Amino acid sequence: MKLTNGYSGLVLEVTLGPKIGYGYVRLTQIDSQFGFYTSILDCRRGEPIKRFDFEEFVKLDDLVAPFLTVGRPPRKGKFKWRPLGYLPMEGKDYVIQDFKGGYPGNQAPELTKWSVVRGTAASEVVRDDAGEVMMFSYEQVKHLGYYGHMSLSEATSRIILEWMKILKMDYIGYEDEEFPKDLLAKQKIQVSVSIPYSEVPKEIRGKVII
Repeated sequence: MKLTNGYSGLVLEVTLGPKIGYGYVRLTQIDSQFGFYTSILDCRRGEPIKRFDFEEFVKLDDLVAPFLTVGRPPRKGKFKWRPLGYLPMEGKDYVIQDFKGGYPGNQAPELTKWSVVRGTAASEVVRDDAGEVMMFSYEQVKHLGYYGHMSLSEATSRIILEWMKILKMDYIGYEDEEFPKDLLAKQKIQVSVSIPYSEVPKEIRGKVII
């Protein structure tokens, strides 16, 4: 399809391999420097869809919290992305998201003190009135996305891992020659501390609980 409105609100079909099939994402453009919020839609198919059904897609919720991406969608290869159509931008799409960070991956998330970044730049870490970085419990941040930018090509493996976790597949053991092992290792840590958005009330999505 021809991109008539850039990337904001664009829905794409992502090839995720034979075990998962095809997933769907929606891009929300933040600005030209920091790229997109990428939202995995709670929809998966065994075959590519033949027609973009606006009425179906506009009702879909997100699978997990959105994450930050840059670059262009990969249009060729084993894990290609195919643009399908647009969904309208809503008020929530213009809200600056909070993201959690600081998890070492070698201890229980409940035992970790978490930092929070408000927006897209690492310098926007949440601080108290004295200028000190505020730290939060896992309960306060578990519904947030994990801070860090990745290319849309790298996002493919993140989408695969998120779906594998939801489907109770062995995402920890997942490997593919298309994805560097260090990238997968980092993403597996991030996926380990994500939760389904179906469990997150809409009024706290994207905001740390103070």
